[in-house]
Amino acid sequence: MKHAKLIQPITASLFVLWTLISICLQAQDGYIHGDLKPGSYHVGFKVFHEYDATRMFKPEILSEGTLSSKPAPRPMQIAVWYPAQKADDAEYMALRDFYYLDATVEDPTVQVTDEMKHQLDQRFTNQTIFTGPADAQKIGSFLDLGTRALPEADAVEGSFPLIIYSPREYRGVYYNTVLIEHLVSHGFIVAATPNKDFMSASIQGALSTDVLMAHIDDLRFVKGFMSDFPHVNMSQVGVVGWAWGAMPAIALAESDPNISAVVSLDGNIRFPQAQSILPDVPGFSTAEFSTPILHLETGSGGLNGADYTFYDELKYADAYHVTFRDAQWFTPSTFFYLVHGKGTANPDQFDFEAIDKAHDGMVTYAQQFLSAYLQKDGHAKHWLESSIADQGFTDEAVRKKTKAGGLLPPTSTIFANLFATRGPEAALKVWDRVKHEQPDYQIANAGDLNGLGYMLMWQGRMDDAVEAFKLQVREFPHLPNAWDSMGEGYKNNGDDQLAIEAFKKSLSLNPPEFVKSNSINLLCELGVEYDAPDPYPLSSREAKKLEGTYTYSLNGQQVSTLIKWDAGKLVALTDGQPDIELLPQSKDTFWAIQNDQAVGMTLLFNLEGRGSAKEISVTTPQGQQVTATRG
Repeated sequence: MKHAKLIQPITASLFVLWTLISICLQAQDGYIHGDLKPGSYHVGFKVFHEYDATRMFKPEILSEGTLSSKPAPRPMQIAVWYPAQKADDAEYMALRDFYYLDATVEDPTVQVTDEMKHQLDQRFTNQTIFTGPADAQKIGSFLDLGTRALPEADAVEGSFPLIIYSPREYRGVYYNTVLIEHLVSHGFIVAATPNKDFMSASIQGALSTDVLMAHIDDLRFVKGFMSDFPHVNMSQVGVVGWAWGAMPAIALAESDPNISAVVSLDGNIRFPQAQSILPDVPGFSTAEFSTPILHLETGSGGLNGADYTFYDELKYADAYHVTFRDAQWFTPSTFFYLVHGKGTANPDQFDFEAIDKAHDGMVTYAQQFLSAYLQKDGHAKHWLESSIADQGFTDEAVRKKTKAGGLLPPTSTIFANLFATRGPEAALKVWDRVKHEQPDYQIANAGDLNGLGYMLMWQGRMDDAVEAFKLQVREFPHLPNAWDSMGEGYKNNGDDQLAIEAFKKSLSLNPPEFVKSNSINLLCELGVEYDAPDPYPLSSREAKKLEGTYTYSLNGQQVSTLIKWDAGKLVALTDGQPDIELLPQSKDTFWAIQNDQAVGMTLLFNLEGRGSAKEISVTTPQGQQVTATRG
């Protein structure tokens, strides 16, 4: 990618405590607030402008009701902070320099005039972040304060984890300057792009699924861009999202296996409205979310109908939920200093000393969490797991909940890869552990295991193929095709007697015609003639124990099937479906026949001793199992 440099070094003063907001200080070793201790790295800063040609941006209106056939690609302003070296004559950037980036979000060629700066200043003065009438002079002094960022500084050699920062709704990249620079000083590279509308880069629009998807795609673009950036370790990637920005951060972490940590900075994930949007994101599932997550919350987080379903339902992710009770909605932002520093807030309304401590606590928690999970810092992990008192907080100020995530069960694809790369023994240990811990979870159906066995057989790995077929038979013993496939595996592996037994077992289950002909032909190749077994002589007394109406769930709908003994046959009747004859293999095991053809479905009745059947375990042709309960 081509990197277009937009920011030039600008002389700036040091960003200091709010109590010194009116004092101009020359930057020395960089900004430090309160008890926050920066790490050992200086902070470099660059901004780039790219275009996402896969997405539309503000189509040109040619005439009333007519749009350009070639809309412009979506502009992507990407700000990057990185560990840097400090030259002797280097000067820190002012906060104002970051704020004026808003002028070039949509067009990097814009020349930022004094008039534009004045308009931006006016916009900032009128923002709702303030708690009272804005004081333009104090706001100006605030924006002139210095940051720790050194424009265009030379990067430090090394390999550093990447943090993708997602701002809150319709905000630029500068609202969490202190947090970002603190992370970089501790050895992270941070990249961010403004939180924008889904059709344009304008910072406006309603919160919706379309907006959320646009933000997710923006973050994906940033991640792709950063893969070319020097010194980035793309195997250690985390995301941090503030307020609404936490939503796309969480969704991205769910869909991208290379993301190893996510921080929700007072994220809207706690609100029902936001949680109702997430399920619309393709592939998102709270039940399968496994990325370690830190949710930092302000004291007002429990108000306005907060809903912690997302946190409560996490099963596979290490999860930390930390509430700073003295924090207000503006606390996570760098700009909270200005709220009380400009003197517009009622001193009796907020305890600013406590708010300062809460801000520092949030920054520290984020840094320790990301260090623990991305830098594998054992001291940081120990700090996270220590008590509130040991962390320097009181129970009155901070509330913490944690839970360790369980191991995420593998999908069928992951299991097949494990089987193929590490061998049957390792894979079967995983299978058995999952079956023990989560009996209702199905890693793979019969078709998946069948395909795995044939893949291994085609690769010439006969022993491994047999083990895959043996697992299929173990889990789906009533499927004739499972036995037929195992017979093929044994035959190709030179185990003729075991192959003969498997083919005969397949034929005893009244297989579909294609399975039946395959088993017979392969038995002939082995010099064995096939004699069809006599069906089990089911008596009317035995059949009466099976009769009844059985209910099961199919595609979210309740379905009822009547099993009855009719003219010497056991039949299954379902409204809207053809009648099915149940051909007995034993007194409790049957296969399904439709129009004199086996349909590959096996039914196992639970007779509970000598009594009548209570339920049926149905194995479908695909190897899936459904339980039907007698009413």
